Amino acid sequence: MGFWDKVKQVKNMVTGGAAEVVVLFHENELELGKPFNITIKAQVKDVDLAIDKVYLKLRAEERVEGEGVEIEYEEGETEIEREIIHLRTTTYEDKLMVEGPMTLEAQQVYEWNVQLVIPEDLNGTYKGKFAWHEYALFAGLDAAGNDPDSGWVPFDIF
Repeated sequence: MGFWDKVKQVKNMVTGGAAEVVVLFHENELELGKPFNITIKAQVKDVDLAIDKVYLKLRAEERVEGEGVEIEYEEGETEIEREIIHLRTTTYEDKLMVEGPMTLEAQQVYEWNVQLVIPEDLNGTYKGKFAWHEYALFAGLDAAGNDPDSGWVPFDIF
Protein backbone atom coordinates (compact mmCIF):
# COMPACT_ATOMS: atom_id res chain seq x y z
CA MET A 1 0.00 0.00 0.00
CA GLY A 2 1.47 3.36 -1.03
CA PHE A 3 1.64 6.54 1.03
CA TRP A 4 -1.50 8.13 -0.52
CA ASP A 5 -3.48 4.92 -0.05
CA LYS A 6 -2.57 5.02 3.66
CA VAL A 7 -3.63 8.68 3.85
CA LYS A 8 -6.99 7.80 2.21
CA GLN A 9 -7.44 4.87 4.59
CA VAL A 10 -6.83 7.04 7.68
CA LYS A 11 -9.16 9.76 6.34
CA ASN A 12 -11.89 7.18 5.68
CA MET A 13 -11.51 5.72 9.20
CA VAL A 14 -12.06 9.15 10.72
CA THR A 15 -14.92 10.30 8.48
CA GLY A 16 -16.70 7.03 7.68
CA GLY A 17 -16.19 7.88 4.01
CA ALA A 18 -14.77 4.51 2.93
CA ALA A 19 -18.12 3.54 1.40
CA GLU A 20 -21.52 4.96 0.58
CA VAL A 21 -24.33 2.94 2.16
CA VAL A 22 -28.02 3.09 1.19
CA VAL A 23 -31.18 1.19 2.13
CA LEU A 24 -33.64 0.27 -0.63
CA PHE A 25 -37.24 -0.83 0.03
CA HIS A 26 -38.90 -3.31 -2.36
CA GLU A 27 -42.55 -3.03 -1.33
CA ASN A 28 -44.59 0.17 -1.63
CA GLU A 29 -46.89 -0.47 1.32
CA LEU A 30 -45.58 -2.20 4.43
CA GLU A 31 -47.82 -3.95 6.96
CA LEU A 32 -47.21 -4.84 10.59
CA GLY A 33 -46.79 -8.59 11.11
CA LYS A 34 -46.06 -9.25 7.41
CA PRO A 35 -42.57 -9.81 5.99
CA PHE A 36 -41.03 -7.16 3.74
CA ASN A 37 -37.72 -7.02 1.91
CA ILE A 38 -34.98 -4.43 1.89
CA THR A 39 -31.58 -4.26 0.25
CA ILE A 40 -28.50 -2.75 1.84
CA LYS A 41 -26.22 -1.44 -0.88
CA ALA A 42 -22.61 -0.33 -0.35
CA GLN A 43 -20.38 1.39 -2.91
CA VAL A 44 -16.77 1.10 -1.73
CA LYS A 45 -14.56 4.10 -2.49
CA ASP A 46 -10.84 4.10 -3.41
CA VAL A 47 -9.35 1.67 -0.85
CA ASP A 48 -10.27 -1.89 0.23
CA LEU A 49 -12.39 -1.90 3.38
CA ALA A 50 -12.09 -4.58 6.09
CA ILE A 51 -15.33 -4.88 8.07
CA ASP A 52 -16.33 -6.93 11.10
CA LYS A 53 -19.97 -7.05 10.06
CA VAL A 54 -22.84 -5.55 8.11
CA TYR A 55 -25.58 -4.56 10.53
CA LEU A 56 -29.06 -3.12 10.53
CA LYS A 57 -30.79 -1.16 13.28
CA LEU A 58 -34.53 -0.62 13.43
CA ARG A 59 -36.38 1.75 15.72
CA ALA A 60 -39.80 3.26 16.25
CA GLU A 61 -40.33 6.48 18.15
CA GLU A 62 -43.40 8.25 19.37
CA ARG A 63 -43.07 12.01 19.66
CA VAL A 64 -45.45 14.48 21.23
CA GLU A 65 -45.33 18.23 20.94
CA GLY A 66 -47.67 20.60 22.69
CA GLU A 67 -48.00 23.87 24.47
CA GLY A 68 -47.30 23.85 28.17
CA VAL A 69 -48.25 26.51 30.69
CA GLU A 70 -46.07 27.46 33.60
CA ILE A 71 -47.59 29.64 36.34
CA GLU A 72 -45.37 31.57 38.69
CA TYR A 73 -46.68 33.31 41.81
CA GLU A 74 -44.73 36.29 43.08
CA GLU A 75 -46.11 38.30 45.98
CA GLY A 76 -49.70 37.56 45.05
CA GLU A 77 -49.24 38.14 41.32
CA THR A 78 -49.72 35.48 38.67
CA GLU A 79 -47.43 35.27 35.70
CA ILE A 80 -48.19 32.83 32.91
CA GLU A 81 -45.47 31.65 30.57
CA ARG A 82 -46.20 29.46 27.58
CA GLU A 83 -43.60 27.15 26.13
CA ILE A 84 -43.56 24.32 23.63
CA ILE A 85 -43.01 20.90 25.20
CA HIS A 86 -41.25 18.15 23.22
CA LEU A 87 -41.44 14.55 24.44
CA ARG A 88 -40.01 11.48 22.72
CA THR A 89 -39.94 7.79 23.59
CA THR A 90 -38.59 4.75 21.78
CA THR A 91 -41.37 2.19 21.35
CA TYR A 92 -39.39 -0.49 19.48
CA GLU A 93 -35.73 -1.30 18.83
CA ASP A 94 -33.99 -4.16 17.11
CA LYS A 95 -30.50 -4.80 15.76
CA LEU A 96 -29.57 -7.49 13.25
CA MET A 97 -26.24 -8.75 12.04
CA VAL A 98 -26.61 -9.22 8.30
CA GLU A 99 -23.18 -10.67 7.49
CA GLY A 100 -19.95 -11.34 9.34
CA PRO A 101 -16.33 -10.32 8.75
CA MET A 102 -15.11 -9.72 5.22
CA THR A 103 -12.99 -7.41 3.09
CA LEU A 104 -14.82 -5.25 0.57
CA GLU A 105 -12.75 -4.46 -2.50
CA ALA A 106 -12.20 -0.89 -3.67
CA GLN A 107 -14.49 0.45 -6.41
CA GLN A 108 -16.98 -2.43 -6.00
CA VAL A 109 -20.69 -2.45 -5.20
CA TYR A 110 -22.06 -4.93 -2.64
CA GLU A 111 -25.67 -5.81 -1.85
CA TRP A 112 -27.28 -7.69 1.02
CA ASN A 113 -30.95 -8.66 0.94
CA VAL A 114 -32.79 -8.79 4.25
CA GLN A 115 -36.34 -9.83 5.10
CA LEU A 116 -37.88 -8.08 8.11
CA VAL A 117 -41.08 -8.51 10.09
CA ILE A 118 -42.22 -5.88 12.56
CA PRO A 119 -44.50 -7.35 15.25
CA GLU A 120 -48.18 -6.76 14.55
CA ASP A 121 -48.95 -5.73 18.14
CA LEU A 122 -47.00 -2.46 17.72
CA ASN A 123 -48.44 0.86 16.61
CA GLY A 124 -48.12 1.62 12.95
CA THR A 125 -46.98 4.93 11.54
CA TYR A 126 -49.23 7.84 12.34
CA LYS A 127 -48.90 11.58 12.04
CA GLY A 128 -51.31 13.67 14.06
CA LYS A 129 -51.41 17.34 14.95
CA PHE A 130 -49.58 16.93 18.28
CA ALA A 131 -48.25 13.36 18.19
CA TRP A 132 -46.65 11.06 15.68
CA HIS A 133 -45.17 7.56 15.57
CA GLU A 134 -42.35 6.95 13.11
CA TYR A 135 -40.15 4.04 12.03
CA ALA A 136 -36.60 4.21 10.68
CA LEU A 137 -33.82 1.86 9.56
CA PHE A 138 -30.06 2.39 9.87
CA ALA A 139 -27.62 0.21 7.91
CA GLY A 140 -23.92 0.24 8.70
CA LEU A 141 -20.60 -1.40 8.00
CA ASP A 142 -18.70 -2.08 11.23
CA ALA A 143 -15.21 -0.91 10.31
CA ALA A 144 -12.24 0.60 12.14
CA GLY A 145 -12.97 4.22 13.04
CA ASN A 146 -16.26 5.83 12.03
CA ASP A 147 -18.61 3.27 10.44
CA PRO A 148 -19.86 4.01 6.93
CA ASP A 149 -23.66 4.09 7.26
CA SER A 150 -26.93 5.06 5.61
CA GLY A 151 -28.07 7.39 8.37
CA TRP A 152 -31.59 6.89 9.73
CA VAL A 153 -33.98 6.20 6.83
CA PRO A 154 -37.64 6.80 7.77
CA PHE A 155 -40.42 4.59 6.40
CA ASP A 156 -44.15 4.13 6.90
CA ILE A 157 -45.76 0.88 8.03
CA PHE A 158 -49.44 0.34 8.82
